[in-house]
Amino acid sequence: MKNYKCIKGFSLPVYDENESQTDEWSEVSMNTTWRTPEDDEYRAIGGEVRLESDDLGWIEISEQTLKEYFEEE
Repeated sequence: MKNYKCIKGFSLPVYDENESQTDEWSEVSMNTTWRTPEDDEYRAIGGEVRLESDDLGWIEISEQTLKEYFEEE
């Protein structure tokens, strides 16, 4: 398990319970903390990296987004 800190805020599309993209967007705020899950292979919407937060839920992002917007703690 690795821990990450968001170093630059960004937006992500929101997906519904059927894993379909909605018209809504979610903000990932700067200075929020995230971790990789214990089951590092599980993906709901096909992202390359899954990050979880106790307060904010989970996100799936590309490796490029991880490198650009997060730093490992």
